[in-house]
Amino acid sequence: MLIAICLSLVSAIRAFSMPLISELGEFDNTRDYVDAQNHATAIIHQHILILRPEAPLFFANVESVLNQALKRLDTRKDTQILILSLEESANLDSTATQSLIEFSHQLSSQKILLLLARVKDPIDELLSNLDKSPFKDTLFWSVDDAVIAAQKSILIDTQICNDRMLN
Repeated sequence: MLIAICLSLVSAIRAFSMPLISELGEFDNTRDYVDAQNHATAIIHQHILILRPEAPLFFANVESVLNQALKRLDTRKDTQILILSLEESANLDSTATQSLIEFSHQLSSQKILLLLARVKDPIDELLSNLDKSPFKDTLFWSVDDAVIAAQKSILIDTQICNDRMLN
């Protein structure tokens, strides 16, 4: 019995430390977002990449998750905004928090905006109250709210570029 418990714990730790990451798409214009790989009709929004780790973020997996996100960004060169859905995370430890901050800065240097969706209250409170937080106005309750904000941001950026070209 003790061996079975140990094997179960090792299996759970392994699964949490290397979570799958799903790319989300809008399900038939419903404002619901689902795993695009499993739903052929899911709509992938142009210039927006939406990813969902299938496990909570914490010290043992955050680097793996963020590296997988970078690899996905490399395959989508048109991405201007990355939305990371944290629906599996009820809270963040200090390592995950610091990694998200560094990741946000890294993406910003590449001119990619990081938005966090499905952010639960403890995470919202933690990230919003950080000194010099890169997450001001980038935390959303739903994926759809984050997508709407992303689309507005892209529209504004496009208008600014068009205005510059006209002047």
